[in-house]
Amino acid sequence: MACYKQAADLGDISALNNIGLMLEFGYDDVMPSQSEALLHYKEAHKMGNSDATINIGLHYLKNGDVKMAKALFINAY
Repeated sequence: MACYKQAADLGDISALNNIGLMLEFGYDDVMPSQSEALLHYKEAHKMGNSDATINIGLHYLKNGDVKMAKALFINAY
């Protein structure tokens, strides 16, 4: 996680998405946090990371918002 945080601080938007993934699924002794993951995905999305856009779409799909998920998936491509 420390390496991803350092890379994100240096402007690596893929690192923001990877931090989101780690937070979504948990790592080491850190429990998963959907809300924290979503914040990182949204930040990476705003910076143009299409993988983060897909991850946000998956979040909406899991929560039943098919319309928003579809819009995000289309936006990612």
